[in-house]
Amino acid sequence: MATGRDTRRLIAGDFDGARSGPLGVRLAIGGARTVDWTLARLRAARPVVLVSGFWRSGTTWVQECLAEALAAKTVFEPLSPLDPRRRAMLAAQGLPYDSLQAAMPGPLPDDDPLWDFLADACTGRHTSNFTLNCRSSLRESFATRIVVKDVRMPFNLDGFHRRFGVPVLHVRRHPCAVVASLLAADWDWTFGRVGLGHLLPAMEDRDAVLRDCDGDALSRIAAWWAATERHAAASLAGRAWAHGAVYEEVADDPAPAFAALCARLGLAQRRAPRFARVSASTVGAASPRDRWRTSLSRADILRVEAVVTRIHPGCLDAWGGPSA
Repeated sequence: MATGRDTRRLIAGDFDGARSGPLGVRLAIGGARTVDWTLARLRAARPVVLVSGFWRSGTTWVQECLAEALAAKTVFEPLSPLDPRRRAMLAAQGLPYDSLQAAMPGPLPDDDPLWDFLADACTGRHTSNFTLNCRSSLRESFATRIVVKDVRMPFNLDGFHRRFGVPVLHVRRHPCAVVASLLAADWDWTFGRVGLGHLLPAMEDRDAVLRDCDGDALSRIAAWWAATERHAAASLAGRAWAHGAVYEEVADDPAPAFAALCARLGLAQRRAPRFARVSASTVGAASPRDRWRTSLSRADILRVEAVVTRIHPGCLDAWGGPSA
């Protein structure tokens, strides 16, 4: 969610600003949506890459920097229930509010109606100001190349590629960092009220995972992270269009990292991103990347690592393996 800390943003935490904000903000947001819709109707704008990853994994910062590097614009989390059209599609599921926020669709068959919704939203025919969350000016909306980012996409990465023909960049961050950040998040929903049974797909040992990991927010987040990362890893393995990135490695030296990412994605870098700018999310290159080592207890760290290793063995190898 946006923090509203960067006043140079088109939207600074007020996703309903087109109706309730200052006149200048209302005009800018309304103008951005008009430009997006016009380019979409003309078939002049299209996605060039999808950025995927779990909540609090640095995906927003990566999206912003990648869009700036490519002289593109952003479409931010079209699958969010904050989009009224998407919320209407979700209503039939009858999930509690918090579980609805944390749920991810799929894997979806190619004829699922949700793909038509995404075809609109990811080309600019979106129906939510939230989708403009990473825009810093009206001018950005005139770009015809789109960097899409969504944390609810991991079960449909191959489907997204088939539908749009674009490369996928999946960002991973250490699960302990993800857990610590989500536990501290000041949102209107929390994993403390999410039922893991509403989230987990069919999987081996599902009943045992629910029994052992659904009793507290820390274990629940770790289990959901591991389940989504396992599916993403399997769907991306060996695919020429699939690319993974470890957030800590990218943030450690972002200039060469993003140059390498653009080359791997087959997209020409046109600008040098402002890596130290304040992200629409609080996760960025300037954020303390190892804060979790002190904000989580030793027992918490071992619990997170035990849960994720149980569900997704070997997943911690990217960070040197379990700490124990």
